[in-house]
Amino acid sequence: MDKSKIDPQDMFGAIYRFTDQIKEAITIGEHFNLRNDYSSCTNIVVAGMGGSAIGGDIVKTIAQNELTVPFYINRNY
Repeated sequence: MDKSKIDPQDMFGAIYRFTDQIKEAITIGEHFNLRNDYSSCTNIVVAGMGGSAIGGDIVKTIAQNELTVPFYINRNY
């Protein structure tokens, strides 16, 4: 059977490579320096629909014990 008909966007491959993507994201984050000072922020909002909001869920879960401001994930228009 033709794999491209069953999984045209290669979701299996994306899921299979997920741990590698997380490791790469950690490496990128360790070398990332913000150019601006965000210490006066009073809220954090992540906007995303469907799977685009998952990154916000992950960040909120990982950082929840360190956050000092409200963190919202908006999944609506």
